[in-house]
Order: sequence, then C-alpha cells, then structure tokens
Amino acid sequence: MGLLLSRNTDDDCWDAAGKHVLITGASAGIGKEIAKQFASQGASLALLSRNKDLLSDVAKECTSMGAPKAEIFPCDLTNDTQLKIAIQSAIQSFGRFDVVILNAGRSQGCYFEEIKDVESINYMLKLNVNGVINTLFCTLPSVPKSSSSRIVILSSVAGLIPVPYRSIYCASKHALAGFSNSLRIELNDMYGNKNSPSVQLINFSEVKGTNLNTSRMDFGLIFLQ
Repeated sequence: MGLLLSRNTDDDCWDAAGKHVLITGASAGIGKEIAKQFASQGASLALLSRNKDLLSDVAKECTSMGAPKAEIFPCDLTNDTQLKIAIQSAIQSFGRFDVVILNAGRSQGCYFEEIKDVESINYMLKLNVNGVINTLFCTLPSVPKSSSSRIVILSSVAGLIPVPYRSIYCASKHALAGFSNSLRIELNDMYGNKNSPSVQLINFSEVKGTNLNTSRMDFGLIFLQ
C-alpha cells in the first residue's frame, strides 16, 4: 500500500503488520482490494458495508491471506444510528485503529436536470460526505495520536476539476477536499507534527472493474455501498 506511506516522519519504514485497520465500502471494488492488500501484510481488519454476505466473503478471504483478525460490521453509512453502533462495536473489539480507510461512496451518470427527485441528491451527499465525516467522527477517538497513524479519504479527480454528468458527485468530492485539508491543519495544531495522524486524500481517476460507475445515480438505480 504505497499510497499510505508517503509522509516525512521519523519512522524508518511504515509497516502494516500488526496494525488495526478500519475500511468502509469493503465489500467490493477498491475497498475489497485494499482489505486484501492489508491482509497480505499482516494487518487486522474491521470491514464495513451494507452487504453482509459480501463482507463475510471478503473477511474469509482476508483471513486466508494472513490477516490475524477480520471482522465485519454491516451498516448503512447514511443511517446515523446504525453507523454509531457499528463503530462502537468495532472499537470494542479492536481497541484502536491505526489506519482508517474512508472509501464508501456513490457516483452519478446524468445531467442535474435529469435527476428525478431531491431524495437522490440528499442520499448521495449524505453517503459521500456525511458518511465519511460521521464515520471519522465516531472513529477518531480510537486513532492513536501518532505520526504513524493514517486517516485516508478515497476521493476522485472530480474533487479537483468539474466533470459533466457528475454535478452532485463533484460537489461531494470537493467537500471532501475541504474537509481533509482543514482536518490536517487542525490535527497538526492540536498534536504537533510528530504526534499528528497523517491525513491523506487520494483522488482517483475512474477505475475499471468496480461497481462505483455501474451503480451510478441515474433514473432510480439501486443505491450501493
């Protein structure tokens, strides 16, 4: 996981072995692959998503790949009560999270004027923005205040440049950029450079082989996490 290692610290080499890692959107796509990568390096995993069956399959695969522990915490990130219960259960089981990967999200594939109802807009913003912020709000007390801790927010180039057919999606990803950059400054102010968890915003281009783009918000398609 080279994308998680880039930071000037006193650490000789950041090592995932023995780390406790929480991943949202872990049932498929990028989240699943990240879980497998950490498992192969000996990290213990707390996996979150709505799909319990797919999460169970990922957990079994991660255990077979070398994860000392892989537990699932099914929840809908847009449901504040479900999210809070899931995070509390995860913290109770793991005690701490050295790495938090905030990956769950939903894309869009239509003009703004083609969106049929405001509920679709509200859902995307609540999942893509509130789902990230609220997950971290619940998890941050369990993150060791150390430069070796990682808070990783997976975003998109749509958070950097305007993209047609993605008006709401772009808005959500620009919000994550502002949140990440402000949080990084705040944590550094509170704990100092040597004790501040690293906040990393990863802006992916479109990735083939994931359900992010096949499940875009468009004319009543089923919402996925």
